[in-house]
Amino acid sequence: MDPGGRWRGLPSGPSLRHLTDPSYGVPREQQKPALQELTQAHVESFNYAVREGLSHAVQGLRQLMERLTDHTPSATLSCWTVSWLAGWIRSLLLVLQLLSGILRS
Repeated sequence: MDPGGRWRGLPSGPSLRHLTDPSYGVPREQQKPALQELTQAHVESFNYAVREGLSHAVQGLRQLMERLTDHTPSATLSCWTVSWLAGWIRSLLLVLQLLSGILRS
């Protein structure tokens, strides 16, 4: 028995041939349960952050903005910054919701 025989058929270097395979990147009909269980908590956490977490963050920013309205220049700038950030987060939330809808279909 040749102990090194199983290593003789290996390629001499790395290859990217699989990237041109038409089925590359297409998920299988049945996913591996162990892989799904391993990533389930991460997927659920991301989904919560996109669906609910960002809107909670925007609500918190609005409350902060209401507290900072003493009309001083720094408060006005702070309110403008918070308002801009809230709008940016709201836009990001809408884009992520659109993308998740596209990916589901």
